[in-house]
Amino acid sequence: MTIPIAKKARSVTALDIAEQMLKNLKTNAEHEGLNNIRYVNAAWEDAIAGRQVEMHDVVVASRCITPLDIKDTFSKLAGIARYSVYVTVPVVHLPFDWEIYRVIGRGRAQHPSYIYILNELYQMGIQANLEILYSRVMVFFPTVEEAFADLQWRKTTFSGTEKEKLLEYLYKKFAEQNGTLTHEGKSKWALIWWNVKDNELFKS
Repeated sequence: MTIPIAKKARSVTALDIAEQMLKNLKTNAEHEGLNNIRYVNAAWEDAIAGRQVEMHDVVVASRCITPLDIKDTFSKLAGIARYSVYVTVPVVHLPFDWEIYRVIGRGRAQHPSYIYILNELYQMGIQANLEILYSRVMVFFPTVEEAFADLQWRKTTFSGTEKEKLLEYLYKKFAEQNGTLTHEGKSKWALIWWNVKDNELFKS
């Protein structure tokens, strides 16, 4: 979403812990003729703590929030926002990942309920808005090995046994597909946002 935002905003700071993601973004931005993006290769928590990011008009944290301490997490985000904060948290996230966890015998990654997050924000004096977003997810891989590498990139390293189970499953799953391998599923996300000035009125 950085590219569409950069086309409308004077400047954008893009944070990502994965260097390759930022390289891909920079390539796409250059293709679009955009030179108003600052790239920060760090986790957002470390970037804020290390003062690599200053106050911004709008803070967007998309698909990167899995807070253990909700108050601390959202206080940090609110602390660098002049006008508004937008956050997405998973309700049903990447069904392919859940499918893989089941195959290798791991439990699903657990995320705080968005209702719990809204309640915590209210206790903090933040009256947030909520919208549920639905999307159809399609992922494409040239080979089974690429599918495995993509899954491994987002997970704790697979054990030898897990790797064997997963590769066997992937070969069976994609056995009848020729050419590009495709997985299709659905995802469901909660968009939570608030305006700083509205909440100043709420607190008063």
